[in-house]
Amino acid sequence: MRDGTAPSPAFTVGLGVAYLAAFIAMAPLLGMLVPLRAEAIDAGAKEAILSTALFWGAITAAVSNVAAGVLSDRTRSRLGRRRPWMAGGVAVVLAAYGVIASATTGAALTAGVVLFQIGFNALLAALLALFADRVPPIARGRLSAVMGVSYPLGNMVGAALVGGWLTQDGARFGALGAILAVGVLPFVFRIRDHADGARDGEKPLKATPDSVAARFGPFAHRDFVLVWLGRSAMTTGFVVGSVYLLYFITTDTNFQARYAAPPEAGLALLTGVSFGVVLGVSLVLGLAGGRLRHRRGAAVTGAAVLALSGGLLAMASDWPWVVAAFAIHGLGTGIYYAVETGLMVDALPPRDRKGGDLGLINLAAALPQAWAPLMALAALDVFQAGYRPVLWLSAVAFALGALLFAALKRN
Repeated sequence: MRDGTAPSPAFTVGLGVAYLAAFIAMAPLLGMLVPLRAEAIDAGAKEAILSTALFWGAITAAVSNVAAGVLSDRTRSRLGRRRPWMAGGVAVVLAAYGVIASATTGAALTAGVVLFQIGFNALLAALLALFADRVPPIARGRLSAVMGVSYPLGNMVGAALVGGWLTQDGARFGALGAILAVGVLPFVFRIRDHADGARDGEKPLKATPDSVAARFGPFAHRDFVLVWLGRSAMTTGFVVGSVYLLYFITTDTNFQARYAAPPEAGLALLTGVSFGVVLGVSLVLGLAGGRLRHRRGAAVTGAAVLALSGGLLAMASDWPWVVAAFAIHGLGTGIYYAVETGLMVDALPPRDRKGGDLGLINLAAALPQAWAPLMALAALDVFQAGYRPVLWLSAVAFALGALLFAALKRN
């Protein structure tokens, strides 16, 4: 592949399908099946069991993503660098399904979640590294948009499959395992995965032992730091804005009084509205493509729109205005997620350690999962004004993300 040429349609479709399958395998597991398993183990202690499992799973995710990326960079085998980690990740995820499905104690459930995070992050790290290896900047726009919509689409498809169509645990886990295997393994076995992942024409960065790059790695590069901080701010905004959204609907809006429906119905409606807008925006931007300066502008725009939506949501109480604010939220989410993956890869320094560097940049999505709920709780305690201060905090985080992305280089 010459530098600047687009990958083949088969590679593009295969990577997009594999990425989507990975998130279908993940979203309903952590959002539905693990909580249900915790309740089945001990209904009276389900919160403690679930919190423990998810906490250790989050720690494992942060560590294993970096480790898998670094190790895949150094892998030299007849199967290539990334293929063993993708195939191994699928195998470990399937094994984790068995452990979780059969767990009868909190410790067993935690072990299953930890095992799942090891496998899932090995797979995810390899897929993202392969994106960086094989997709030049000019071709990243469309594929980044497809990958950006994978999580919300995977969450929707997985929830419908697991929560609606299938009722038995065996069938649920079997369906997720089949989707993962069918979506990922054909791509794994068909791709050409070279021992050296650098694209033709790319000159790897040479760092002397005493150089800044050698001491600080990718954090010696300005754009990498800005994207890392910007992604941290964005993830913080998303988590802070969602953690108490159900309670906000219950106490700070007129949804229940207006429609005599439970707040869960309102949350489902908002989620559907947001997803529809996200999907439409992602498809439009995917067709547009674009280089770094375009992704930079899209990231700034998406973050700014999200900040606006957070402020509007914090001021809304009448339900139609809440829905309108969430439609704007979906617009910002779609714009941002359509370029996030490409923006991350654009910010990588030109050196042959893309897997490890992407693992480090993925910490910007993992670490806020720990601190964002604490920030939301602190906002409740400090302001004592319902859940609106939490939404304002989310808006501020998105605004900070916009400022950080605006400071990126234009080319």
